[in-house]
Amino acid sequence: RNSSQRMASVFNAVTNGLVVLNSEGVLLECNAAAARMLGPAAASGARLWPGMHEDGRPYTVDGHPVQQALASGRSVRDVVMGVPGERGTCWLSVNAEPMRDELGAATMVVASLTDITERKRSEDAVRRGEQRLQEIINMMPIGLFLKNVDGRMILMNPAAEQQFGYTLKELHYGSF
Repeated sequence: RNSSQRMASVFNAVTNGLVVLNSEGVLLECNAAAARMLGPAAASGARLWPGMHEDGRPYTVDGHPVQQALASGRSVRDVVMGVPGERGTCWLSVNAEPMRDELGAATMVVASLTDITERKRSEDAVRRGEQRLQEIINMMPIGLFLKNVDGRMILMNPAAEQQFGYTLKELHYGSF
């Protein structure tokens, strides 16, 4: 009894989400972190939680990392999945580990969930900033080019291409 209480305390103290599902993909247990990340989909007895790929496509049942671990009997690692929630999309890195019975059949899956929402937001902000910078460079009326330390062209704006009479691609990103 004391040991099971200790394990329950550890299970709930972990900052990553932990979810245990049976071979049908029915949620048996989850810790407090997983309940926060998955919201209502973390209810005991619920089936595979809904999620989406980074491009917005929904995960199919067969494409869900838990189902892949059950079907293949192999670990599934570092799957990025968006889970819709009340405060927007929660982005997770999902790892699914099949648990085998004495005959070797995958009868359960333990999934660990790491909230990567802030990292995704930061990556998106950097990407938007790079796009804005590229737009500004392309609109500049004066030629701008960059070379790397080897002297190879790595960037030319349209004004520079017009001044030189070559595109960056025509130069094969070579020396000038």
